[in-house]
Amino acid sequence: MRYSHERSRDQIADTVGWGPQEVQQLVFEGGLQDRYESGEISCQQFADEILRNSGSQAAAHEVITAASRIFHLNRDLVPLLTALRMVNLPLGILSNTCPGHWQEVLRVAPLVQQYFCCFVLSHESKCMKPGREIYRDAIRLAGQPAESIFFVDDRPENIEAARSAGMDAHLYESAGQLFELLDERGVRLNY
Repeated sequence: MRYSHERSRDQIADTVGWGPQEVQQLVFEGGLQDRYESGEISCQQFADEILRNSGSQAAAHEVITAASRIFHLNRDLVPLLTALRMVNLPLGILSNTCPGHWQEVLRVAPLVQQYFCCFVLSHESKCMKPGREIYRDAIRLAGQPAESIFFVDDRPENIEAARSAGMDAHLYESAGQLFELLDERGVRLNY
C-alpha cells in the first residue's frame, strides 16, 4: 500500500475547519499519531483530542475517516504477491498502523486478507517499528527462525532493526528488486 500523511493532515484540517499546520503540529509533530499507532489511545480518543483542540463540532467518525482515507494499492506488487501465493509461500504484514488505517487498508485492498496469513500491527503489539518488541512478536507469530524471515520495508531504520532481530531484511526499491532478491534465495515462482 502507498499512503500520504499529508493527505491525512489536509483532510483532517478540512473536516475540523483548522489549518493544515495546526493539524501537523498536533497530530504528527505532537505525537498524537504515534500514540494512536502504538495502541496507547483508541480511535475515539484520537478523534476527541483533535476535536477538543480544534473546537470543531464535527463527529468523531468524520475525523477518523478523514485521517484514514489515505491509501491506494501499490499495483506493482500484485504480480509478485500472486506468484508467491501460487507457490504457497506464507506471507505476513508487520505494520505501524492504527485501527482506522487498518480498516481502510482492508477496505481499499481486500486481497490483503487473501494473500497474507499473519498480521503484526503496532496498535495491537503496543510497539512501533523500529522498536524491538514488534519484531519479536513477528518472529513468534511466524513460528520460524528469524534468519529465515525475508523482511522488506521502505525505511532504513526499520531494516536496521529487523537485521538486529536476525531477519533477512532489505530496503524496498521496486517489485523487480524483490523478484531478484527472492530468486537469489532460491524461491522459484510459477512465471
